[in-house]
Amino acid sequence: MKKLSQCENFTFGLLGLTSELYRKRIPPLMDKLAEFQSTLKAILGEHCNVISYGPACSTGELERFFSNLEEEKAVGLVIVLLSYSPSLLVAPFLKKFDKPIFIWNTQKIKEITPEFGSDELMENHGIHGVQDLASVLLREGIPFILATGHYEDEGLQIQVIDWIKAVIAVERLRNSRIGQLGGFFPMMGDFYIQPAELKSRLGVEVIEILPTEVASYMQGIEEPDVKKVMEDDLNKFKPENLNPETHKLSVRLELALRKYIIEKNLQGIAVNFLAFDKTYPLETVPFLAVSKFLAEGMGYGGEGDILTASSVLLLQYLTGEANFVEMFTADFTNDVILMNHMGEGNPNMARQDLPIIIKENPLIFNECKPAAMLSFTLRPGSATLLNFTQIPKENIKMITSKIEVLDRPPLKKIDSPHFFIKVNGTVSEFLTKYSMEGGTHHLAMCYGDQRRAIKMVAKIMNIECVEI
Repeated sequence: MKKLSQCENFTFGLLGLTSELYRKRIPPLMDKLAEFQSTLKAILGEHCNVISYGPACSTGELERFFSNLEEEKAVGLVIVLLSYSPSLLVAPFLKKFDKPIFIWNTQKIKEITPEFGSDELMENHGIHGVQDLASVLLREGIPFILATGHYEDEGLQIQVIDWIKAVIAVERLRNSRIGQLGGFFPMMGDFYIQPAELKSRLGVEVIEILPTEVASYMQGIEEPDVKKVMEDDLNKFKPENLNPETHKLSVRLELALRKYIIEKNLQGIAVNFLAFDKTYPLETVPFLAVSKFLAEGMGYGGEGDILTASSVLLLQYLTGEANFVEMFTADFTNDVILMNHMGEGNPNMARQDLPIIIKENPLIFNECKPAAMLSFTLRPGSATLLNFTQIPKENIKMITSKIEVLDRPPLKKIDSPHFFIKVNGTVSEFLTKYSMEGGTHHLAMCYGDQRRAIKMVAKIMNIECVEI
């Protein structure tokens, strides 16, 4: 299974539980349970840093273990019932533990054969300990996620890894900063949210980017640096109707934004294209820049949409590859939807059998110079949509859906990044359900079926999640 590259700086606890009665009456059992715990630790250790302890059966042991988790800044805890263990041994500690909890409901053997005896019974009877513990945690309102199966089953291991990914993504999101350039697009209400509310609900800090700040950064851009990026672009992308001066202006803006992003330690950016006009030096819109930023793992939202920039960033953390998208036009005859926006898209997600074009966007909605942009369509495959929307009582809801990116050539008369998707059910049903759930007109997208990981994120963040 593929290892998680983003986990190096994140530590998880693995706690194996048993009963004090067994330690007193069946001492040899402890070594066998410890051996099984080591096996489970090795599996987790392929994907994250692990602080492991078990078999544990006393309050003193748990006090030392949870103190160690705090010292090492563990971001989550995996619990395994190595045998039966009474719930009230660990429940008081879990009540104080403010990090995500995962109960790995598994055992050593996969099958009960005719040779099954008392030794095997004692080594494989944690499931009723899980029932005891889960019942108490639910009664006490202590959140947790649980998955059941044999520890060697890949499907179960994937569930554990999805949870690890979800915990890491939430931890990173809650410590992220998104820059907003140009404020919100006037009168667009669906994704409007006060920065303080976004910080309170998701932990994302919003940094206002003033156009004058970007302009000051542009003044310091050196021509050799601009030339090098232009050469790199022409090696990666196929130029088509691209004025070199347009390309140069877009690259200068890109380099200015890069300097600002690095200096301010931003993980995402939300850009309102209306902030750019014919006034020197902000004479064009950074479509080329934000497409590259998406490819490099940043969150992004058009029209100043910091809410969707947060959802794109979450998928970047979950999967390493995400896109900012919008449902533009429905094809009711063929039951597909055209996805499109002004000039942004993640080129890493482009289909590989066609060149990515770099060309001019005339910017008909701005009084400024044309912008360089990338033109492509996405590679076909299974994918997942994610939307953050707002609901009453100052909360956020997630909407997710599995889709299929269709194997379609680019439309000859559409220059901006675009693609077609097939949704669950008919387009009519899907669009009605989406709007009735309050979905906004901007979304995040990634490849693969990420619904389970997204639902785990929602559970961890105590956010409602609905699937269409």
